[in-house]
Amino acid sequence: MKSYHSYTPVRVAIPYVTGIVLAHTGIIDSENLATLVWSVVLFLAFFIAGFLMGSNYAVRWFPGFVGCLALAALGMAGVQAVNIAEGRKDEMVRKAPEECILICRMEERPVAKTSAYSSVATIVALPDSSGRWHKTHIRVLLYFKSDSLSQNLSHGDLILISGRIQDVAGPKNPNMFNYRKYLKNRRIRWQLFIDPGNWETTGFRDANPVKFWSAWCREQFLEMLKAFRLEGDDLALASALLLGDKDLLEKDVKQEFSHAGAMHVLCVSGLHVGIMFVIAGKLLFFLQRNRKSRLVRQILILAWIWAYAFITGLTPSVIRASLMFSLLAAGRMMKRKTENFNILAGSAFIQLCMDPYEITQVGFQLSYLAVLGIFAFYQRLNGLIRKQVWPVSLIWPVLAVSMAAQASTFPLAGFYFNIFPVYFLVTNLAVVPLSGIIIYLALTLFAAGAAGLSHDWLSLPLKLAIRLLHGSVHTIQSWPNAVIEPIILQPVQVMILYLLLIGAFLLLVRSSKYGMFWVGISLILLSVTNAARKAAILQRTEITVYHVPGHTTVDFIHHKRAFFFSDSLLSENPQKVLFNIVPHRLKSGVNDISLIVDDNSTGNYYQKTYSGIHLIYFHQKTIAIIKHDLRIAGIDKRMKTDLVILTGNRKVEPDNLEAILEFDNLVTDSSVPPWLNANYRNFCLEKGIRFHSVRENGAFVLKWKIKQETRNKKQETRNKKQETRNKKQETALSMNHQFPIHPLTCSFHRSEVNSARKSRDV
Repeated sequence: MKSYHSYTPVRVAIPYVTGIVLAHTGIIDSENLATLVWSVVLFLAFFIAGFLMGSNYAVRWFPGFVGCLALAALGMAGVQAVNIAEGRKDEMVRKAPEECILICRMEERPVAKTSAYSSVATIVALPDSSGRWHKTHIRVLLYFKSDSLSQNLSHGDLILISGRIQDVAGPKNPNMFNYRKYLKNRRIRWQLFIDPGNWETTGFRDANPVKFWSAWCREQFLEMLKAFRLEGDDLALASALLLGDKDLLEKDVKQEFSHAGAMHVLCVSGLHVGIMFVIAGKLLFFLQRNRKSRLVRQILILAWIWAYAFITGLTPSVIRASLMFSLLAAGRMMKRKTENFNILAGSAFIQLCMDPYEITQVGFQLSYLAVLGIFAFYQRLNGLIRKQVWPVSLIWPVLAVSMAAQASTFPLAGFYFNIFPVYFLVTNLAVVPLSGIIIYLALTLFAAGAAGLSHDWLSLPLKLAIRLLHGSVHTIQSWPNAVIEPIILQPVQVMILYLLLIGAFLLLVRSSKYGMFWVGISLILLSVTNAARKAAILQRTEITVYHVPGHTTVDFIHHKRAFFFSDSLLSENPQKVLFNIVPHRLKSGVNDISLIVDDNSTGNYYQKTYSGIHLIYFHQKTIAIIKHDLRIAGIDKRMKTDLVILTGNRKVEPDNLEAILEFDNLVTDSSVPPWLNANYRNFCLEKGIRFHSVRENGAFVLKWKIKQETRNKKQETRNKKQETRNKKQETALSMNHQFPIHPLTCSFHRSEVNSARKSRDV
């Protein structure tokens, strides 16, 4: 094992990444420049300490400690510098008029969505409230409503837009995907909804030359694939596998690859760049005669890799992989023995220096963890089996790489996606070789197209390979129990699982005596956190009124069971349920869902209708759901309720509501129009009633603990039932003693049973 001093890039990257992570967690205030000042001070202290104490052996650790603090502060400063710059841009947007004319530069071609065309653009000129124009660089998300003309736009086009810049809304439901945070990490904080006719092109272009020609090359290669009659799923998969363009893929195809554990094939990253690296090395085999030719060979390999990255759009995933292979080739050029962990740490350090927000991307995290797992466990796994037979020598290395990558990415992938593909080993045995074959065939096809050949039969091998790949994935994901879901992991459990992996690495790879200690500690902590989560689930009792635009949706959750109250229209749109409601149920541990109907009352839940009000009693709480007109005639006494939920667009007079019900909480769901919300809000302010509008403020959650008295009553009921069972068992035992059982047939004698019945009747 090498000494710690031989891993200098790792020693530099760890404190720097730690500082970035601390800054993203919000521990450090991003509104001041204190970290920037501390960075300079610590760097000066590092050099001064190294100069003054370099010869003192007793305090040799001090310069290194100060250097680590300086690198951590530098990482924090990088994040804060970005936050300060983005804050100034946000302030500029807030000073702009509500309705204004903007000059925007398109950053990509618009992509068709459900009811609009979406694209990312940059505001290059923005007026303030006085009409004065300012040069800006603000990234926004554009939505062209039902406007197919927007598809003619391309990268760099300058357009005039008349509209209102809006803030990206945060999640309206608990545990829902935070789209606002996702866009913020991509430096997009604003959005514009553009009606047809509210935009026009200027006829000018202000494109980044590198990005423009990269997009142009990708379009040319895509047109070349179309020229060879690739259509439908064949074209979509070829575009994703070769060019990194997933816009043509259908949702069903993406889900198939995800459930089979082959989603990494559709993302141009390390696998594809590695195949290109191998192809370049094989094609340039003749440049290995002397030192100069080998140097030329490495330079050409680097040029080949970055040309492929250029064609695929210079996406962050391709840049990551290209950077790692470039460092590997640079080490060979300098005749240095490269260390894998140093290459990984060096590439991460360089990329985070360019953009400290890149660490927030899921692709960045998973790709580096996958490579780290391969570097850590592959050699050990590959050496477990002697590969004397040639099929084993071909198959086992692929399995070893797959297991190493899956082990290192499983905790984070389970946290983000809540699934685990069971047959990922079988999938990788099929898709990894087929991906290499597809890339080889595609390069041959591109060469034929460049030579002016466009015969359809030339694309037959490529089509066959793509269909074989798709068919393999489709078959594997259709096997029984192909996916384990849902997998619910808390952030602390993810950290413990990675601590467990570190212990496994120390124990199995490094043969360290501390490995077993860390494995044991991790398993104990994992058991404790799992028990704590189960205890929290068993204590959960809550009512959640969800924000689903235009619908009424309420969950009554107790322990692991949920009663679901909804309108009939929501059942026709399961995607809304999956996006808005299911995440909270997963995090809450709900695995038994019952739709509320008229005849599904239980001991702690029952419902009835009272004067046009749907009353639900749920674990000591009374909830009134009003979805029809009220009938107040003949009502002499008000009913006390804990929560009133108003639904629909019927105007229920607040005075009539107060005449029937006595309540302290009033909630209007997302089906109530804004003008009714204003009336109810004013009424609640006058009466001192707590008011919550789901349409405006997001989901409403009411949690409470069941009183101990009720628990004692339940326990007494259980004890009485147990006493009754015991008496029945004693009676049965006495009957068995009175009427003996036949030793062979283990049944009563018929004559004895009949005589016993007669005596009982008498």
